[in-house]
Amino acid sequence: MLNEYTLFGNIDRVQVAIDRLREFSDMANEASPNGYIVLDSGGKDSGAIKAIAFLSGVRFEIVHNHTTADHPLTVKFIREEQKRWQESGIPYRILYPQYKGERTSMWDMIALKGPPTRLKRWCCDILKKNGAEKGRFAISGVRWAESVRRKNTRQLFEAPFNAKKLVGFHSAANAKLFLEREPARLQRGRFFVNPIIDWTDEDVWEFHKKYRLPYNPLYDMGFQRVGCVG
Repeated sequence: MLNEYTLFGNIDRVQVAIDRLREFSDMANEASPNGYIVLDSGGKDSGAIKAIAFLSGVRFEIVHNHTTADHPLTVKFIREEQKRWQESGIPYRILYPQYKGERTSMWDMIALKGPPTRLKRWCCDILKKNGAEKGRFAISGVRWAESVRRKNTRQLFEAPFNAKKLVGFHSAANAKLFLEREPARLQRGRFFVNPIIDWTDEDVWEFHKKYRLPYNPLYDMGFQRVGCVG
């Protein structure tokens, strides 16, 4: 439920998510003229964080990493979203994967590295994270309800510890203290705000319904996840 009544008062999950973004909006603006990067995968969670960023009033742009292994309907939906947001004045970039400075694809990389597996997941690094702008503040739709692994490893705020590892914080104050003490860390990656990390699937769909948000048509066909074929 987006509005939960407890012994300590009413919890408005949408307002909580908005406040989480506003906590770091000044830092995001200092890091880039475009403020935050909203990471759009084409799924329902991405739809929610785009709307929350808009409602919060923070400065942001939207970025989608085209993996070359997405369902055609996801590709079509992303292009529609790009047009819709750009008409609203919000920058929206679609990035294509590169390997050693050259344009590539899932299929080219399989020929070089073999099929990605659970233990050899090169695909995300090359197809989704390759060329990621370091030093930026990013908004992602990561949620604990998605998997046990995310529940055990992801935090509300995440700062780069090194080029491949994040350090997580549940408190904005602690995250800011970390950045103040070790500002060079930010240049090793992105700082993530995961504003809906504690939302359930039901919360996300309730939010979509409340604000009449467009969503990927694959959900109506029975798909639970709409990312790449992996």
